[in-house]
Amino acid sequence: MAIETTENDIKERLSIGYVALVSARAGCQVLEIPVDRESCDIEIRPVAGAPVRIDVQLKATVNLVHTDDMVSFALDVKNYNDLCATRVANPQYLVVLDLPDDSEQWLSADANELVFKRCAFWLSLKGQPRSDNVATKTVHIPKDQVFNPESLTNIIMERFAQLEEQGDAA
Repeated sequence: MAIETTENDIKERLSIGYVALVSARAGCQVLEIPVDRESCDIEIRPVAGAPVRIDVQLKATVNLVHTDDMVSFALDVKNYNDLCATRVANPQYLVVLDLPDDSEQWLSADANELVFKRCAFWLSLKGQPRSDNVATKTVHIPKDQVFNPESLTNIIMERFAQLEEQGDAA
């Protein structure tokens, strides 16, 4: 029997794989949330060190709109409103993986290299006004917010500093 996987299933797995690779390089681990009802697909936390956890809603698309300094994405309004919450245990982030139109270009590997085309961008919507839209809410992400090991380390360290200020860091 042939592999019967939808393109959306592949996008989902690629987004998890991308974040897992970035997280591993930053010294973090990824835990998949088996049922996503609260706009959280994965949790990221350091393997050791800072007792910090962040929750991430993952998206992957070939339809990211690029301008000079921003990318725009139509996010399901339910996800948008969930990510705007301020009373949450862990900080919440949206990570959007930008993929080429041609699925054959998404990923390639040989004996010398693993090539993953394009990148993902991250955004915190904490404290943003809720949307009354019916279906989607367009979010705009600065192009300098590439989700990479450096940005993840900065997010983790910023959260650790917040916990230290509150006296909650171990």
